[in-house]
Parts: sequence; structure tokens; C-alpha cells
Amino acid sequence: MKKTFVFSIILLTVTLAASAGAKVQKFDVAFSVPTTVAGVELKAGSYQLGVSADDTVVTFYHGSTEVLSAAVHVQTSATKFA
Repeated sequence: MKKTFVFSIILLTVTLAASAGAKVQKFDVAFSVPTTVAGVELKAGSYQLGVSADDTVVTFYHGSTEVLSAAVHVQTSATKFA
């Protein structure tokens, strides 16, 4: 019983340490018209995007509320998009 408890604590600690190391890049974006992303319509306004550390998932936030998560393929560019 004690070994199981100790193992659980160690596993929890390792999991938390691994997740804390994952950095999420955040970007601000504003839509002037309603926009559809992954089948979900986002109203016009300002949003914050969180891109996962492995660049496979983007999460849209409106204020502190998570609005949408979608799979993405990140591609860098030398210039900004309009």
C-alpha cells in the first residue's frame, strides 16, 4: 500500500514537471467580420491564440474563455499577413 502511494506521488510529480516544461506561444488576432474556423463561427472581435509546444493544436480564447481548439499546421513566413 505504501509503495503504491509513493509511486503515485512520483508519477504525479514527473507528469507535472513534464507539462510545466511545455511552452505555449500566444498571439493576438482580431477579426473584423464573423469568421469560420474548423466549422465553428467566431464572431467579429479580438481573440488570443495559444499554439501548443509541438505546433499541432491552436486554441482560441475570447477573454479568459476557451472558445475553440483545432488541429493546425504551423508554417513560418518572412513577412506578416494582412
